[in-house]
Amino acid sequence: MLKIACLPPVFRGWQDSGHFSGFTQNSLTAWSVCNKIPNTMQTQHDFKEKKIRQLEEQCRRNGLAITVQRRVIIEALAERRDHPSADQLYDTVRGRVRGISRTTVYRVLETLEGIGVVQKVSNPEARARFDADTARHHHLYCTHCQKIQDVSDPALELLPLPSEEYGGFTIAGFSITFSGVCPDCRTVQSQSP
Repeated sequence: MLKIACLPPVFRGWQDSGHFSGFTQNSLTAWSVCNKIPNTMQTQHDFKEKKIRQLEEQCRRNGLAITVQRRVIIEALAERRDHPSADQLYDTVRGRVRGISRTTVYRVLETLEGIGVVQKVSNPEARARFDADTARHHHLYCTHCQKIQDVSDPALELLPLPSEEYGGFTIAGFSITFSGVCPDCRTVQSQSP
């Protein structure tokens, strides 16, 4: 198991920068991006259209049919930023596609992950959570309400990767999940007796 003894200086000063809202657990503090960061992200509609095009391209490339179910599920996932579970997506799409089953949603998500259109988000929960954003980014996970939130900071990309001396692995990518307590849960905790 790889253990990181200390975090590099790039993590210092996040609290005081004014560009992040607090998300804390014990001595580890991570800060989530808030609305003060300039809006350089695509609009939700543009993102959804991009994901539909990616679905079509990847289905063709992999010899898969572009089914109504696949299209509706990717649209529903691209509309969300909360990294939903398959059950949450099922609740969203069952009103859009008549007769769709929970099993179909699970199978479609596994297929979409297999062709690189969605990704599973690592988290301490037993259930899988999904994200339509397949570009490398990192997450904050609330240990109280299980909320998952994206965090993006160029400093995270500067972390040194382990060498092959750690089990002989060749590192192809990474994703960091910070665990802690979100601002909403901290507020509730501070108000309870």
